[in-house]
Amino acid sequence: MYLLVVLLITTSNFFGITFSETEEANPDSIYTFVEKAPEFRGGMEALQMYLNLSLVYPGKAINEGIHGTVYVQFVVEKDGSLSNSEIIRSLGGGCDEEALRVVNEMPPWIPGKIKHRTVRVKMTFPVKFILVTQEPDILETYLEADRMPYFYGGQIELDNYFLKTLAYPEQAENENVSGIVNVNFVVERDGGISKIVVVDSLGYGCDDEAIRAINEMPFWIPGMINDVPVRVLLSISIEFPPPLTYAEEMPEYPGGTDNLMKYLGANISYPAEAKEKGIQGKVWVNFIVEKNGMITHIKVNKGIGGGCDEEAIRVIGKMPNWIPGKNNGKPVRVSYNVPIKFTLQ
Repeated sequence: MYLLVVLLITTSNFFGITFSETEEANPDSIYTFVEKAPEFRGGMEALQMYLNLSLVYPGKAINEGIHGTVYVQFVVEKDGSLSNSEIIRSLGGGCDEEALRVVNEMPPWIPGKIKHRTVRVKMTFPVKFILVTQEPDILETYLEADRMPYFYGGQIELDNYFLKTLAYPEQAENENVSGIVNVNFVVERDGGISKIVVVDSLGYGCDDEAIRAINEMPFWIPGMINDVPVRVLLSISIEFPPPLTYAEEMPEYPGGTDNLMKYLGANISYPAEAKEKGIQGKVWVNFIVEKNGMITHIKVNKGIGGGCDEEAIRVIGKMPNWIPGKNNGKPVRVSYNVPIKFTLQ
């Protein structure tokens, strides 16, 4: 008998709750909805990897043919540790105990926040156990797998690949076309790409350019079921016009680099966790300066942890609009990198 364990994660989100300017989050209260939900360190890919490596389908459940979902509830504390874990929907056959074990042995999470203040957050975590009675079909195309296909280097490297590869078609540029091309494709058992199909078209040459870029991607790490490589269908969204890495006139913070340094110095708060652990260094943040100067698509290309990565993103996200980059006197989207240095005095 072969086993497939599928784990689904839900996180608390901020639904319609507002806090006044003078209202502060109570650090001792346990919240269900917060502005920024707790997050497993490394994101969903790291969480899925942890679960795949940690969870064991109980022998009793296998023998008795037990399958279904166990719901575990726990609190993510202000330091990211997990507490008060309990089963709120049981399955039996040893699945409850296994789900609790996996939750209790998790490393600390990035805690939730309200108005930039760390708070305690209650989470619900469904763990789904599914029995599969046969080997995966190597000719089948799956939508889910024990381990989903993975681009070498993760999402950051995938973003960088498109940044370097995508071109803005001349026809689209002449018509000032912008938007999203949604594309489906299959990652084959050897990691190659096939069956590329445009689901949502933009036209003006953008569809063809998106297909070209995906078709020329390097091989992926293939998806796996029961340690067997399988074909997996993926979807991806490609935005046009793609940002440039260089422009004739590069984007500039209002007032220049000196004003940018002043802004960062006045707004960055050294995270308590980083202080306690003696963490210091540079966080490299990448973002896009849009044609109107707005800052979008903020991400950490190289972090140092201890809350510094999140603090760098927060501060970049609060920046005023920049002076946009230009080519031939016309504003263009430009991808920009800024190093933010954290130094303990």
